[in-house]
Amino acid sequence: MKNKDVEKRKKELIKELALLYDYDIEKDNAKISKEEIEAKRKVNVKDYLEGFDKEFETYTKEKIKEIPLLINLYQEFLQEVYQPSKRYQLVIKIKKEIDKDIEKTFTEEQQELMKQFKECQDIMMNDMNEESFIYGYCMASELREEAIKRYGKADVNKK
Repeated sequence: MKNKDVEKRKKELIKELALLYDYDIEKDNAKISKEEIEAKRKVNVKDYLEGFDKEFETYTKEKIKEIPLLINLYQEFLQEVYQPSKRYQLVIKIKKEIDKDIEKTFTEEQQELMKQFKECQDIMMNDMNEESFIYGYCMASELREEAIKRYGKADVNKK
């Protein structure tokens, strides 16, 4: 694949990603960066809530009004709380070694394609992780409400 083809494909991928987040590059006549796409993906929380409600026949979206709070909780969890397991760290180490070995065999164009591929993988993994976090939060909210209905009013001041 020639450099020109790689650039063309990259632009197509970015355009497709942008459209996923309701951003029309053609209409807005602008270039969009990965960071801008990530900022727009915060809107996905509403979609996650709707998906949770549909899957579990709940009304979580109506109860959870603080979407920015959920996003901040997720970011805080990643930055301050989450500690990768030893298994995860080992897999990352092995993956990096394999990546290095593979990339040594690539031409420049192939390296660029692999970079784009990894960016797409990162976006997919981030999306899946965020959705899992939101679903966990919603599940906890639903379980709490069910426990209150079943066992009486919660005393939030008790420790």
